[in-house]
Amino acid sequence: MTDEVEGFLKDFFEVNGFLVGRAVMDALPPKVGRLCPCLRVRNLRDSGRMGGSQDMHSFQRFSGDVARMTSAVVAVAGFELVLGGKTLNANDRKYVQAFMKSLSAKPGFVFPWEIDGAVGVASAKAEEHLLVIPMLPSAEPSRGDVIQALSRRGVTGVFTMRTILDHLIQRVEQIPAEQLSASLRILSLLRQMDLVKGSQLDLFGG
Repeated sequence: MTDEVEGFLKDFFEVNGFLVGRAVMDALPPKVGRLCPCLRVRNLRDSGRMGGSQDMHSFQRFSGDVARMTSAVVAVAGFELVLGGKTLNANDRKYVQAFMKSLSAKPGFVFPWEIDGAVGVASAKAEEHLLVIPMLPSAEPSRGDVIQALSRRGVTGVFTMRTILDHLIQRVEQIPAEQLSASLRILSLLRQMDLVKGSQLDLFGG
């Protein structure tokens, strides 16, 4: 997980009233693969309205879904496929193929909930297993293929980076200046200079 992605991810959950902790990254034997970077989040405003993913209406999560969450392990994957390269569309065939290949590569990355006892995430069924990815295809059959592949790996829901950035851009002006993180100060500056306009997110694409 890059520092930038981790910063935005922590901001996203903290702005929504979550306690965010960085999970310990225990090294795995080379033949097993590498443990996917992850955070653990817990809703400090826990309303008890949602215990797990079974009450969610869709696999893809949006900002409105966050308030109903209780606790989750949040893993991050796929950013190495886009960072430093050309801008890709979520429905780009090469991107989808590369992402699907990364899911099945052996040895490849391992989600923390796939390892017994890893970073303390052999948790109750109520705890969500969420994944943050750069983007999710909107066109079929690519969208269905990616969702099925992730579901087979124990993922209960996905947040895209676009959703996270959009939510922070919408909320950043409501946060006192002294409480802004370095990442949020950048978004605030971009918003003040009219370089981003809420949900348009033309600057970021995808």
